[in-house]
Amino acid sequence: MIRKTFLTIAALAALALSCIAGNDVKPTKNVIIMIPDGTSTGVLTASRWYKQYVGMDMKTLNLDPYLCGFVRSSLTDSPIVASSGAASAYMTGVITRANNISTFPDENPNASVEAIDKSKTFFPAATVMEAAKIYRGKSVGVVATVEFPHATPAACAAHAPSRNSYDVIAPQMTGLLDVAIAGGSKYMNGQCRANLEARGIPYVSDRAGFDALNGDKGWALLAYKNLAYEIDRGETDEPSLAEMAAKAIEMLNRNKKGFVLMIEGSKVDYMAHSMDARGTISEFLAFDEAVKVALDFAKKDGNTTVVILPDHGTSGMNIGNDRYSHYYERDLSSLFMGIDRYKASCDVVARRIETCEPERVKEIFMDLTGIELSDEQHAKLMRLKGVKEYDYMEIANSENFNSYINKILNSKHHLGFVSGNHTGEDVFLAVYSPKGQRPEGWITNVQLNEYLCKVAGVKGKEAELNNTVFIPHNKLLEGLDFKMEDADKSIKQISWTDAAGRKVLVRQGEPWYTVDGVKKELPVSAVYIKEIDSFFLPQSIVR
Repeated sequence: MIRKTFLTIAALAALALSCIAGNDVKPTKNVIIMIPDGTSTGVLTASRWYKQYVGMDMKTLNLDPYLCGFVRSSLTDSPIVASSGAASAYMTGVITRANNISTFPDENPNASVEAIDKSKTFFPAATVMEAAKIYRGKSVGVVATVEFPHATPAACAAHAPSRNSYDVIAPQMTGLLDVAIAGGSKYMNGQCRANLEARGIPYVSDRAGFDALNGDKGWALLAYKNLAYEIDRGETDEPSLAEMAAKAIEMLNRNKKGFVLMIEGSKVDYMAHSMDARGTISEFLAFDEAVKVALDFAKKDGNTTVVILPDHGTSGMNIGNDRYSHYYERDLSSLFMGIDRYKASCDVVARRIETCEPERVKEIFMDLTGIELSDEQHAKLMRLKGVKEYDYMEIANSENFNSYINKILNSKHHLGFVSGNHTGEDVFLAVYSPKGQRPEGWITNVQLNEYLCKVAGVKGKEAELNNTVFIPHNKLLEGLDFKMEDADKSIKQISWTDAAGRKVLVRQGEPWYTVDGVKKELPVSAVYIKEIDSFFLPQSIVR
């Protein structure tokens, strides 16, 4: 008789987590979390082969020696995630819906993958950075190549039901983060500046200011919105992602209690959404150079854990497409077919030929890509000239100026894409641990959060924060006569008179409150969730 044993997903995940050395993870002083947004495993393979194709000395990736497993990322209502939901789960241990930024999710009545707690809909879910700062005195920071309130950095340091609520997200981030190096000077409004000034944090918005930063705190927003793609960066004075990572580590490391830093290779995702193969590889290799910076520091420091994993895959890059016949007897040159001659992203190619005279289009296209346009391709480009898709996530899903340019570029090589959308495969995990304690095998996003909390020394503290720092105002102020009103058109405030007769005032997004006009520090910025008309405040504010 053959006995069959069936293990549940939870049991399999528990078994995988037990592969952590001794299942007794000891904290390290510093934790660096590195997320190449939208990187499928096919991108790793393509990037390694590309390095060999162009004759680079090192044909492996910097992260390769530390690959140790896979992580399942999911939403409450889908197995295919968005960046906001994926990063929120990593940072909080709470699985959310697609657009949530570190909040408990609302219910989707039409779909269910994970169970939810309806009693906490849109309540803030504390992040590992908040716990590390409050309970361990660590410094916290983010590095990204997109605007700072974008999904992944936002999930580290803010709470909002919608990732698009930049007016709510940005002030919370300036109230918590000690270091931020990214784009998004557009979103540095008056409240954000006031938060940084009150915390004694310098803010710069150009390369000279970035180079001059030398303290333990600082914000550098180096573009109005997003930084340039790596393949186009030579036309700017912007630092590389590796330089940004090195600066953030140098600054944060001045805190003797340690730090938690998230570094995102944000625009692998953008290029993959566009199905720009050369751009995707270029963005990922720039991220891998930042990985080297982090690993070199960690090895020298001896007390730093580096955790590297994507949030999700995008577009499913394939090594070989449906036009690659007799692939089993063809070499690298037949696969890449001169892709290294592409000098610019599809965005820059589009901008250049969009603004030139029609008779110069072929010349400029040849200069930027090495491709000679046919008369038919030239004519179609001219017809599509005004057809734009402004949502970067949708460029490959319709016929528009940029997508047609990419179609021409992709017709010359044999790297393929499944779609222009996110994909639902498990993501790779690589971990450098100075203590040799790392997850191995297959784990879930919630277990990844558990590991991060352990190495940051805050296991269990996130739940404690949820119960002591993020308390709904109607529960915390029960029995008091409070008043909630608009401070201005975009900011809510709440006030009350305490038992001693003092006037207490709290404004959303600010890391302090006032008692009879005297400022007092809050552990995190005051969170107001308009969707449920509730402030979330710390227990200490009424003592």
